[in-house]
Amino acid sequence: MVKMKAGRRVTRTAVMLLVGIMAAMSGRSLKAQTNYGAIVGTVTDATGADLPGATVTLKSAATNATQTATVGAGGTYNFLNLNPGTYSETFSHDGFKSVMRNEIDVTIGGNTRVDAA
Repeated sequence: MVKMKAGRRVTRTAVMLLVGIMAAMSGRSLKAQTNYGAIVGTVTDATGADLPGATVTLKSAATNATQTATVGAGGTYNFLNLNPGTYSETFSHDGFKSVMRNEIDVTIGGNTRVDAA
């Protein structure tokens, strides 16, 4: 084993530490990027209680394509990985009047919140 001077050992340690910090920081800046957005929200009745089982129908203004989601036990729904653009939503449930929301803008990387009562 070859002995090194203490000053040189500190320099190598400092360089290795610096390289490690730079590698860690560069990994943070390379997070996955997305070209999509999302619409999320809650559906409640007139008293504010969650309305599980409600149906949410999403329609793209650009393509007229539709998707549906069923509201979960917590009253929440979501549409993920949506192309940016303008959408409309219709909320429906047996025994309740349907509600429509128009001109919902979805942006890249954004979560647009649309609640309905």
